[in-house]
Amino acid sequence: MRILSLAIILLVSSNTLAKKTVYKSWTNFQSDYGYEFKYPDCWEIKINNPDQEGELKKIKNIFVTEIESCTTPRREEYTPNGIGFSYIDTVTSENAKKEISIQEKSSKYRLENKSWLLFKKMRIDGGGEAIMYIEQHDKWKKKIRWVMKLFCPTREIYIVGAGIQNPNKELLQKFERGDLAIPEPEKTVFESIRCIEPKSK
Repeated sequence: MRILSLAIILLVSSNTLAKKTVYKSWTNFQSDYGYEFKYPDCWEIKINNPDQEGELKKIKNIFVTEIESCTTPRREEYTPNGIGFSYIDTVTSENAKKEISIQEKSSKYRLENKSWLLFKKMRIDGGGEAIMYIEQHDKWKKKIRWVMKLFCPTREIYIVGAGIQNPNKELLQKFERGDLAIPEPEKTVFESIRCIEPKSK
């Protein structure tokens, strides 16, 4: 009877550990560089460049990541779970279309040599366009990460995250079917990204 009870306790514990973290509340962040997104309340935004300081909305390079009370197992050994946003430059609609066209053409070669595993174009709320791809970013092709190049009406933003080390076969099969399969909560963060009126040059 004791053995059976112990087995039940272990089963319940393992099921509890297997459950995904549920993010119940979210905060909206607006950057002065012309974009916004939402992130879990148990995450935080950090300055991602030691040479920058000031209000977060005025910072060009930020990293959105877990706080200690919300930490989940790292998907990459040396990189915290999260998403990095980097303001690149001002951009015209014409130049954005040219850049997207160039990236689309180069994607064919990158997909063939497996440096990219999936490539997609998409429209973004607020008048933006974006390309998104999954790249294998180490020479042994054991690490992948999701990358978005966001072209708002007058701004270009580079967004990186999440990352996964040694992706399993099931995940790779999803990519083959055209599924971006972004893990949560990064998936919700990416889906919430939209362009807004910029306030900084």
